[in-house]
Amino acid sequence: MARRDNFLTAIYDGYPEIYHFLNQFYFEDTFLYHHEEMILSQRGVQQGGPLGPALFFLLIQPVALSMES
Repeated sequence: MARRDNFLTAIYDGYPEIYHFLNQFYFEDTFLYHHEEMILSQRGVQQGGPLGPALFFLLIQPVALSMES
């Protein structure tokens, strides 16, 4: 599961021009509701969000580049 602070740091370092835009969505934890139960969403990207795959890729890119086949 991707920590939000990690991908926000990766965005800030690599793509500072979009950092403030994404920071608005992911800086604070969000609440998810299931019937009467409230769940605090603290990790990962928003499910179904169009930028989700790109944000996940930014986190795994250093690991993928360090791998040898």
